[in-house]
Amino acid sequence: MRVVGFTGASHSTPTHADQLTEAGAETVIHRMEDLPAVATALLEWSDSV
Repeated sequence: MRVVGFTGASHSTPTHADQLTEAGAETVIHRMEDLPAVATALLEWSDSV
């Protein structure tokens, strides 16, 4: 399973992105509007490997 972390919520802290990465997130986004492009890029990367 590919994991995308999200730090755009009100509960996020300055170290939240690092914590998500350490927990296994492959990438971290701050805006939900970035999710479709990131999901597409991850799918294309998976198909090429």
